[in-house]
Amino acid sequence: MLTNNTLYHERQRGNYCRLHAINNLIGKQICALPTFDRLCDEYDNINKFDKGSSKRLHIFYNNGNSYNNFGYVLNKCGYKTKMTHYDYYNNKTVNHNSKTLGFILYSNSHAFCILKYQNKFYLIDSLRPKEIIVDPLTYCNRGNMGVIRVDE
Repeated sequence: MLTNNTLYHERQRGNYCRLHAINNLIGKQICALPTFDRLCDEYDNINKFDKGSSKRLHIFYNNGNSYNNFGYVLNKCGYKTKMTHYDYYNNKTVNHNSKTLGFILYSNSHAFCILKYQNKFYLIDSLRPKEIIVDPLTYCNRGNMGVIRVDE
């Protein structure tokens, strides 16, 4: 997951925070911008959404478990994960286990990740200059934020 024993931190380019969150969670660029656009268009077509919806108009679509635009891209890039989605609007109690890779967090305008590395959790946000250590349970249980726990 790590290159040269350092955390991978992809910085913001355009309106691609969802792509940056995925790449940062995996620890390398698993998907480039053109591929991400194509996969989002495929996801929109399969789900009968307007073309471009999942890449430009909406941060997150979820049809249950790993079947959301994050899970779709991860799967298409060869990463089989299990996802647990915690509701954006209601109170939530987020937890983790030994198989947890990290979390993808999203609001109506931004997405980023918290990565588990060497039993610590690092917030990696494409808009921030560097990673910071966080308590994921405290951070993820904040209001007005959707959370997806990603497990191996």
